[in-house]
Amino acid sequence: STNNSGCMPLHAAAANGHAAVVDMLLRANAAVDAKNGDGITPLNLAARSGHAGVMQRLLAANASANAADTSGWAPLHAAAANGRIAVLDMLLAANAAVGATTGDGFTPLHLASQNGHTDVIDRLLVAAAAVNP
Repeated sequence: STNNSGCMPLHAAAANGHAAVVDMLLRANAAVDAKNGDGITPLNLAARSGHAGVMQRLLAANASANAADTSGWAPLHAAAANGRIAVLDMLLAANAAVGATTGDGFTPLHLASQNGHTDVIDRLLVAAAAVNP
């Protein structure tokens, strides 16, 4: 079932970092890449909040590392914008697209630069993010 914004229980558990609940829902066949009304997946919510344990579980359940919401934001954009280095590393290991652009044309490197996350910038450059896309 969903709430008014289209979120399912897996969205709520992922957003709030409840790894044990995520495990239970995945065992009960919750749709790992379900999108809410804004096209946001549980993985994107976990990436925004920096919930690394939840991210591990969702990625192990084959969540898409590149699923973008209706604004074009994928989990890597959220991790870069919010300085979530552990999450960023997981997404890069899962082959997240470092050159993906949001609907406004921003790459993860743009977002990390705007927010002053030098450690994220370093990781993205090592992962071959284009400086002048």
